[in-house]
Amino acid sequence: MFESRLINYEIYTYFVTSYNEPFEIVEDSGIHILSVDIFEAAYIDDLDYLIKTLELSNDKEVLEAEMVTNKIRYTSKNDELLSYIRPAEKHFETMKENVMAYLPGTSSAIEDFLNREDFEGDSAGLATVLSGLAEKGSFNNNVPIAVTGAIDEEGNVKEIGSMKAKILIAEKSGFSHIFLPVENAKEAREVKDIHQLNIGIIEVATVDRAVIEIEKLNT
Repeated sequence: MFESRLINYEIYTYFVTSYNEPFEIVEDSGIHILSVDIFEAAYIDDLDYLIKTLELSNDKEVLEAEMVTNKIRYTSKNDELLSYIRPAEKHFETMKENVMAYLPGTSSAIEDFLNREDFEGDSAGLATVLSGLAEKGSFNNNVPIAVTGAIDEEGNVKEIGSMKAKILIAEKSGFSHIFLPVENAKEAREVKDIHQLNIGIIEVATVDRAVIEIEKLNT
């Protein structure tokens, strides 16, 4: 019984990340959320076959494929074991709490997004707060911007995952700039260099800094 929940971790071979269309929470805010689809492939060792099959069936471009190593398997198993004795963190719920703490009195558009059940993770935190501030008139923005980054309740911008896929999405979608956490900047610049991307990278440590950078772009 104790081991049964851990058995499935042995069957995964690849984690595959696919393109998702960026979108605005608040219409005409210019602040676009970047999200990805992650597929956990089981038993399949032929990566080319896996990618072709997923792209044909989902009509979405595969951006990244990570082989599941023993280190990843046992990290996941340890997380599962810890969940026996403490609740697993729900990152989207944490993001929701931090957004509402930083941005009280949110609009219906923000509330609708925060109540969605088809999202996981916390990487939309910065974009959500910026969307709310734009809606309230805290700044004017006429430049379409791709935004990714988690936040805490004080508005500090925190590291996120799937950075490679997100900067590729931003480039493919035609954005001139992507806002991202300082902690992800090194990885993002390496991806930009390797793939010879044109997108501008703006690294921010706080929501206030992001607002300043948006105002700069608009002047």
